[in-house]
Amino acid sequence: MSSNVQTQINDLNAAVQALESSLTQITGNTMSNYNQLSRIVAQQANIYNSVYYGIGNIVTGNLSVNENVLISGNLVINNGNVGLGTATPLALLDVNGNARINGNLNIDNGTLWVDNVNNRIGLLNTNPLQTLDVKGSANISVNTFIRNNLAIGATSASANLDIQGNARITGNLNVDSGTMWVDATNSRVGIFNTNPQYTLDVKGLANVTSNIFCDGISTDSTQTPLKILSGNITTNASGYYNFTWTQFINTPYLVMTPIDNQPNMRIPFIRTISNNSANIRVVDTANGGVSVIVNYIVMGY
Repeated sequence: MSSNVQTQINDLNAAVQALESSLTQITGNTMSNYNQLSRIVAQQANIYNSVYYGIGNIVTGNLSVNENVLISGNLVINNGNVGLGTATPLALLDVNGNARINGNLNIDNGTLWVDNVNNRIGLLNTNPLQTLDVKGSANISVNTFIRNNLAIGATSASANLDIQGNARITGNLNVDSGTMWVDATNSRVGIFNTNPQYTLDVKGLANVTSNIFCDGISTDSTQTPLKILSGNITTNASGYYNFTWTQFINTPYLVMTPIDNQPNMRIPFIRTISNNSANIRVVDTANGGVSVIVNYIVMGY
């Protein structure tokens, strides 16, 4: 027989002798007698691998248990701390190691709630409807990665980012790699244009099905609609061309660009323009008026 086993047997015998000695002094089935008996058992509790406690015992002083403790009923600690895995607990419950709770966890009356039935966590929320359900603000100081959809202002998301309500973005906004670009520095919007030079800068065709305001004038139903003509013409040998039109009540805007690959600069300019005609000329910087093809856009009312 090993010395360790012999020592445990000796300690057990000493405990039994102490119990027998105390039992000779205890008579009657009173709570005071139960308490006295419990104190004696508690003094020897650190001897056994397992200790069973029941019948409403009261223990005064420290209780140290080396192995398992089985408690059938309530355990009330009136004063002092409880340490699990530590002999010097610094809080009412001080756990030094892993903890397993097979049930709901409620901390500070709902500040943190763990729903073990639905596997959800609530912050300031004792009825979480999502895996993490927060009632209040959240401050995250590192990057956040969301693998599925994110809903803001809603309990479900039908897209990667689903916002039901207003959104505020204080920097540039890039949608679909430049399909729409919002320049926050210069307060401009580009469509198929990531470097807009105007408040609205569109690279491509635009279809507007409602009113357009040009220089404060609206194309509403009480006014003549805005008309836009475009195409190309060829000037004569001296660079002249006469436009005529009947669409405009007021003098329109005329924008021209010559089409050629000549080394000399072709400069188109308007000689006269009115609501129904315009006379232009294209001048070559070396040769004077020349015959060239000119792109044009005419806009007006």
